[in-house]
Amino acid sequence: LLSSLSAYRAETSFVHGNTGRGRSMLLVTILLGLVFALGVAFEWSTAEFGVAELYGTAFFSMTGMHAFHVMTGILFLIVIWVRSEDGHYSGGPAVWPVTATIMYWHFVDVVWVFFYPTLYLLK
Repeated sequence: LLSSLSAYRAETSFVHGNTGRGRSMLLVTILLGLVFALGVAFEWSTAEFGVAELYGTAFFSMTGMHAFHVMTGILFLIVIWVRSEDGHYSGGPAVWPVTATIMYWHFVDVVWVFFYPTLYLLK
């Protein structure tokens, strides 16, 4: 969830024309997303259950779909980061791709808020 804060700071930086800070915060968000994806990979590799069990099916399906969406969000963030290098997204109406990407990122984070208790606390 910390990545939503850095994503928000990236978006507001771009909206106010501070491209340097926006790029820095995007990089933080990307790195946090990668850490999350690595955590999912670690959990999968150390799981003591399989897809043949009901919990295993739910766990691998839900975390797999979520990880896919996280990786898609990371790809979007990387595209924004690369394009912002040459002056795109320097305030005004040109920032809408940043806003759309950050909204997607927030959505993925909110989904995890519901997945986490379902998968880890109610087991």
